[in-house]
Amino acid sequence: MTFQFAKQPIVDATNQIVAYELLFRGADSIRNQSDQVDRATDHIISGNFILGVLNQLGSEHRSFINFTEQDLLEEKATLLPKKSVVIEILEHCQPTEALLKAIKNLRELGYTIALDDFELSSPWLEYAHYADIIKVDVLVAPEEDVKAIATRFKPLNLTLLAEKVETESQFHRYLEYGYQLFQGFHFYKPSMSKLRVLTPRKLYLLELLNKIGQSNVSVEDISDNIANDAALMAILLSKANDNCRMVSKPILSIKHAVSYVGMAELKKLIHIVITSELAVNRPQILYANALKRAQTLAFMTKQYPLSCDPDIAYSVGLLSLFDAILAVEMTAICQQLKLPEDISQALTSRVGRWGQMLQLIDAIELGQWQRLETNAEALKVNVDTLLEFYNLL
Repeated sequence: MTFQFAKQPIVDATNQIVAYELLFRGADSIRNQSDQVDRATDHIISGNFILGVLNQLGSEHRSFINFTEQDLLEEKATLLPKKSVVIEILEHCQPTEALLKAIKNLRELGYTIALDDFELSSPWLEYAHYADIIKVDVLVAPEEDVKAIATRFKPLNLTLLAEKVETESQFHRYLEYGYQLFQGFHFYKPSMSKLRVLTPRKLYLLELLNKIGQSNVSVEDISDNIANDAALMAILLSKANDNCRMVSKPILSIKHAVSYVGMAELKKLIHIVITSELAVNRPQILYANALKRAQTLAFMTKQYPLSCDPDIAYSVGLLSLFDAILAVEMTAICQQLKLPEDISQALTSRVGRWGQMLQLIDAIELGQWQRLETNAEALKVNVDTLLEFYNLL
């Protein structure tokens, strides 16, 4: 699924970009339809937090993101990293006791709050101190109000942002009034970007796959996680029964399956079933190679003193092709799964011990024999034994 969004820079008094406002195609036309705006925010949260738009924009710039009252009451904002975002409260939100409490909580957690399209007639006038930034639409607000807002709030140490600035003379005038940040066509027009995102189903499976791959996961953990997915449960039990045709009674639960096939085999079966589903409509070779990578890394950890857990090795090998399987950037996958730094670095940059092991498999697949020899020697892995195992898969 391809996700489209626009970003418009926000600049300071020296015309340097200090932040972006994230916008959505068609968002302006549904601005006063709260349910539609809520859905737009849901998209922007998943687009940023789960799939790495914030990384794409650069960690040095914050992103202004629109939130409705319902978003804030449901604490959706806390899903986003506080150092990377500004929570922008839409102008039609009313400062109810519940909403003010939610905003206060966000500020205590360290989030930056902005009031959008602020006016002197706004019901937020007496609650402006709840915000850190006040945005004024200079195309809508009368000129005397634009100036009066700056005069009124200068003592409160609030940051004033003039949006929809269209000329150089406007910029200098608002700068003289005391505005510190600026946004509008005079500086930059919004630019569209695309990001391929995971469907909720694929996201769920990816997170489940990561959890199952942990070496300390229990039978109860596996059962609880799979029990919520009837389709996955049916496939797994069917596979387990196929693998244990000699049982006198059908296998009807995950715990039952473990007693017959063992925990290690069940985890492998789950890996295969989930990877197969994630790879639907993708080249079959990706699915096959992902399993080969997983089995090869697990083999290496058992065969050689690499001080690596075989279960984790299996997961690392499997995940190493998921950027191709899911058509999503590997950095976004690592971010979503909150993978340990050493594994993330291995998957994205092929560094560290895990990275060296993946480089061995990369070299085999690419036929880079000198690179294979060099990395195998560094890891004290026998090339002939490794190739024999890999080629038999």
